[in-house]
Amino acid sequence: MEETKKVVFLESAYSLLLYIMMDDNFEEDSIFVYHGKSINGVFEHSKVNVETIYIPREEYINVIEVKNLFKRKIAKKKYKKYLKEKLLDLIKEKTHGCKIEYFGNDNEVEPKILWKEIEKFTVIEDGWSNYRSDHFEAYLKRFKNKFKKKEDLKRGLSPKVEKIILSGLTKVPEIISEKVEIIDFKKLWKKKTEIQKQKIYNFFGMETADIEKISRKKVIFLSQPLEEDESLTHEETVELYRKIFKNYNENDILFKLHPRGIFIYKNEFPQIEIFTSKIPFQIFEYMGVDFDTVTTIYSTAVWDIKNAKKIDFFGTKVHPKLLAQFGNIER
Repeated sequence: MEETKKVVFLESAYSLLLYIMMDDNFEEDSIFVYHGKSINGVFEHSKVNVETIYIPREEYINVIEVKNLFKRKIAKKKYKKYLKEKLLDLIKEKTHGCKIEYFGNDNEVEPKILWKEIEKFTVIEDGWSNYRSDHFEAYLKRFKNKFKKKEDLKRGLSPKVEKIILSGLTKVPEIISEKVEIIDFKKLWKKKTEIQKQKIYNFFGMETADIEKISRKKVIFLSQPLEEDESLTHEETVELYRKIFKNYNENDILFKLHPRGIFIYKNEFPQIEIFTSKIPFQIFEYMGVDFDTVTTIYSTAVWDIKNAKKIDFFGTKVHPKLLAQFGNIER
């Protein structure tokens, strides 16, 4: 029987968690292709060795920063050709003539460039954007998409996408409903052996002691990469967090660093436990860990949590810069 290798294009730790929960042999049969520094941090600190292809985003940034429009178009064309050849060579080298199956987010740079070579693709949920009918409508209304062949569309709309794996966060948009397979990841987690669960913990660098820390805390704060994304300065971020933390006893708070978070804030908040594992917070929902309060500024991860007694969603109105950048996001 012909061996199969899975080429996986993912940029979010959440999608990565869903994928490895579905594939108990991910460390043997999967090759992960990505370009983001954040997701690279997950793989670099992982205690499970997997095959990866990392394409640093800086190469593309240098291309799009060319000021002359004509020269930029030429540079982009050359870069895409170079990247396609590089990806094909690396994938060929790592798959050793095996049958290839493609998974992940079809809207990332790498699958876009390889799309002509891909016959079938399975989309993995990336969060709430997969459920937004208005996002699909806006995508199809874009001028450049109006003239695309149907097979070249992304966001799961191409006939090349045969399946879209979702967790059932909310109602599925009609435009993709025929392709959707809903998986109950909480049930899937319960079916895992202790060895399989430990492998997932190890992949994200999470220790057994971390679970105990989570269970002891009454208030879980889900942070966002405000400073990393330059939405706020360091001083503004710390000031905002202090304002939020005044609502609680600091000894009760567990500060869950965002998977893309770089700044730890341990010196700024010495009394607060900082949880730095890159594992997505949804894992604790699957594990059945109960919380008194889950609090956030505007992280959509809170809506995945069913076993919290209370959710404090502060929204973007807490800071004028966030309101100006993202609009009014509220519960």
